[in-house]
Order: sequence, then structure tokens, then C-alpha cells
Amino acid sequence: MKTFIKPSALVQLTMEGVCILLQEKADDWDSAKRVLGDANFINRLIEYDKDRISERIRKELKRVISDPSFTPEQVGKQSKAAMSMCLWVRAMDTYATVYRIVEPKRQALAAAQAALDASNAILAEKQAQLKAIRDKVAALQQQLADTQKELASLQFQADLCSKRLGRAGKLTSLLGDELVRWGEAADELAVKLQLIVGDAFMAATVVNYLGAFTGPYRNTLTAQWYSRCQDLGVPTTTPDFSLSGILSTPVELLDWACQGLPSDAVSVESALIATRGYRWPLLVDPQDQANRWIRTKEAKAGLVIIRDSDTALLRQVENAVRLGQPLLIEQLGEGSLPSGIESLLLRQIDKQAGRSVVRLGDHDVDYDPNFRLYMTTRLANPHYLPEAYIQVNLVNFTVTKEGLEDQLLAELVRCERPELEESRDSLVTSISSDKRQLLDLESKILRLLKESSGNMLDDETLIATLNSAKQTSGIIQSRVREAELTETQINQARDEFRSPPIAATRLWFVISDLEALDTMYQASLATFKSMYQHCIAAAPTAPTLEGRLQSLVLFMTSYVHRMVCRGLFDVHKQVFSFMVAAAAQRAAGQISSAEWDCLLRGGQVAQ
Repeated sequence: MKTFIKPSALVQLTMEGVCILLQEKADDWDSAKRVLGDANFINRLIEYDKDRISERIRKELKRVISDPSFTPEQVGKQSKAAMSMCLWVRAMDTYATVYRIVEPKRQALAAAQAALDASNAILAEKQAQLKAIRDKVAALQQQLADTQKELASLQFQADLCSKRLGRAGKLTSLLGDELVRWGEAADELAVKLQLIVGDAFMAATVVNYLGAFTGPYRNTLTAQWYSRCQDLGVPTTTPDFSLSGILSTPVELLDWACQGLPSDAVSVESALIATRGYRWPLLVDPQDQANRWIRTKEAKAGLVIIRDSDTALLRQVENAVRLGQPLLIEQLGEGSLPSGIESLLLRQIDKQAGRSVVRLGDHDVDYDPNFRLYMTTRLANPHYLPEAYIQVNLVNFTVTKEGLEDQLLAELVRCERPELEESRDSLVTSISSDKRQLLDLESKILRLLKESSGNMLDDETLIATLNSAKQTSGIIQSRVREAELTETQINQARDEFRSPPIAATRLWFVISDLEALDTMYQASLATFKSMYQHCIAAAPTAPTLEGRLQSLVLFMTSYVHRMVCRGLFDVHKQVFSFMVAAAAQRAAGQISSAEWDCLLRGGQVAQ
């Protein structure tokens, strides 16, 4: 365009518009060429400050823009460069027009944005304050919740402590008596623990070695053993050694008494030897006392009873061993024990594929650990082969003076005062049942206390159960005390009838001693009891109890003497009469032991 000498009117008009915008003079083409010749012309166009187009420039530019021929198409026909400037001029004009419209809005926007920013700042501040308040409220609410939780926990603890206090008082009340009893039991057990070595030795020796002997001889041997233990410094229970005090409980002894076991010390000791020994017992039982007791004792367990002479003995033994039933082999003879059961007698139990078996005869039989074996013989002085004494525990169950006396007293009182004996029998049964129940309750209390987990004061079931058990125990204890007091009174009343049983017992032992004169004189306790019962029924009555008892003693002595003499040889009748009279005088103290020994053994004893 600088090369144009005289440009066209549109080119001139275009340059005029450019000069107006650049605020240069555009009076003629020379002025325009000078502007075009500026080295920074293009940069001025590019960097033009379009936001500062004044209203005056717009008015001057309006004259150019309003020209209808001032269009890029028309100008482009004259010059391509001019067309570009035309586009630039029109663009600046359009921008200025739009700017005049947009700028106020931009300013308003800026003002609004500033106001918004200020509001947002205030809002942020208020939100921060609100957040702080909410955080404080949340902290207070958490503190409230913690306080309420702590309050609930404290209330729970207070209620729990109150309940525990009540339960503790109840438990203390419930176990107060037990505490005394447990303390006494602990002291007693502590003493027994110190004596356990000697007591275990004494009990083991009695069970294994003294079963075959009589009561006096047992007492003599135990006294010697006790003395030897004292010499060796072995702590042992007092010289009055009692096997029942070590190997049994009062409840068990009461049960045995209810089952027909004589209550004298020798019979009780024999029963303990029979039931506590490792070897199966062979009971010397000429009066069938042990037989009757075992039948009653083992009846509920399904006792199997056979005789040594039974042809099916081995088969019945096998069934009892396999089923775990108690077995009684009665009326054994002399010589040897039943054949085929040697392994059973020696307890030779083998394990086969997890099973316990024992050899019976020529084959093995499953062994039930509940199996129990008893053997009895009616022979008063049986003789067996030496190996038999290794296989069994021989126990002397011959009737004793005290045991027979109690049996005969019961027979007399049952006839003379039946209501008294019935009351005693029911009391013995009741006391036995109550004491067993009392023992079970005491064991239950200890088991509950042992199995209690955690704080036992929180276990309401335990407290309730203990309360119930204690109430029941109190009722039973009261009942037992009353029953024992009543039993004492009944025994005192029964003791008034004791003189005839004493005389009858004395007669029985005189009769049983006749065997020393001749082996054919075999006495039967059952027959003697029949004569005793006949005497009670046939003896003359008397207005007083003392007179009645005296007449019974005289009648019984006469009757028994007469009936026994019928079965004696004449040469022995006077001996029997002398023995009856001497027994009565010895019992009355009219013949001393030294005088009697002198008579029996001669003058050497007296010297």
C-alpha cells in the first residue's frame, strides 16, 4: 500500500479509519503513508488498547463505518492489505460498541463479585463460628452421653452392690452353719491326714489278714500292731482302732443295718473286709447272717444266686460277669473252690481290642467292672486247700454275742411291745434315708460352690438353689435330731427287756460249744430262734415287767435245756447242765476267769 501514489477512495477511507483509531492525522495520503511507514505499525495494531477507545474516536470512526461501501469485500477488491485493515477497523468498532454494553455489566459483575466475596467471607466466618459452636455442642453432648453412661454404670454398680450385699448376707446366713461344720471337718481331716500312713497300714492289714479270725483275736492283733507302730514312730489312730471309722461312713453303716447286717462291731468289720478287699470274699456263715444281708443289699442290682453243686454254675457265672450283675455262690463245701473260675478269683483281667475279658473255663468272657462276687459256706470251721486262701479273702461271719443279743432283743420286743419295735425299725429306716439325703445335699452345696464361675454373688440361681438346699437340709437335720432322740428313748425302753436275750445268748453259745464234745452236735441258730419264740409265747405272764422277764428266763432255760438234752448222749447231759450253770454263774460274776481257767487247764495256770 505504501507504493500507492494515489490510492482508491476505499483504500483512503480504510487508512483514515486506521489513523482515527491510532489517533494520527489522516488529512491526505502522505499522512497515511507516514503511518504505514512506521516500523512498529503492525505491533501498534496488534497491541492496540481496544478498551480505551473513547467516545470521540467512536464518533469520528462512525463516519467511516457508516459508509455503505466500507466492507471487507469491497475494500478487498481494491487491496488485500486494505481488506485486512478494514476488518481490523470494523472489529475495533464492533468491540468498542460491545464494550460499551458489556463494561458496565462487568463492573456490576465485579461489584457483585466483591459483594459476594465479602458475603462469603462473612458466611465463612459465621460458618466457622457455627462449626465451633456445633463442635462445642457435640463435645457437650458427648460429655453428656459419657456422664449419662457413667451415671448408668454407677447406678448399675450401686444396684449390683446392693443385690450383692443382700445375696452376701443371705449366703453368709446360709453357709454360717456350714462354715462351722466345714471348719470342724477341715480340722478333723487335718488330723486324719497326719495319721493316714498308719491308718492305711492298719486298715490294709485288717482287711487282708484278719478276716478269718474272731473278734477278740482281731482286737489282740490290732493292739499289737498299734503298739509296734508306736515303737516305730508311725502315727496311727488311738489304740481303739475302728475299721469302720476309716473305710466307711455312718450313712453306709445305717444302710447296711437296714439291710439286715447285725450292728455289732465285729459284724460291721467283717462286712467291711468283705466289701473293701481286693480279693473276692468267702464268708464263713454258719448262721446265714451274711447270706441274708447280701441278698437284701444286692437285690436291686439283680443278684444272681447259685449253689456250688449247680451243674450250670459256670454258665451262670459267665452271664453275671458279662452283664455286671452281683453273684452269690452259696453253700460251698470243703476242699477246693469251684473249678473254671480261677482267673476270675485272681482278677486276671486282660485287654483285647479295647475290651476287658476274663477266662472262664476254656474261653474268654467280656468282663463288666460292675460285677461283684460273694461266696458263703455254712461250715463253721471249713478246711480248704492252701491255694484257695490265696485266691479268696476268707471272712469269719459267725454270729457274735452282741449281734445275737440284739437280734433276740428285737424278737422279744416285737412280741411284747410290737409298736415299740415297729417304731424303732421305721426310725432306723427314716434316719438312714434322711442322713443319706442330708449327705447328698451337703455334697450338692459343695459341688455348686465349686462349679460356680465368676462372682458367685451374681449367680441368683446358685443362691436360690443353696437357699432351697439349706432349707431342706435344716428340715432334715431337725427331723434327724428328733428321730435320734426318739430312737434313744425307744432304745432305753427296749433295754428294759434285755435280760432274757442275754440269757438266751448265753444258752446259744453253750449249745454251739457242744460240737467240741461230739461232731454230731451241730447247732442251728434258726432252730434255736424257734425255741426262743416258743418260750416267749408259752412263758407264764406276770403283773409286772420284771416278773414277766424273770419267768421268761426261767422257763426258757428249762425248756431249752430239756429240748437239747433230748438230742444228747447220756454221758454228755450232765456236762451240758454244768456248762449252762457255769455260764450263768460266770455272767453273774460268781465264777472268776482265773477259777474257770484253773478248771479247764489245771493247776499249772493257777500257779
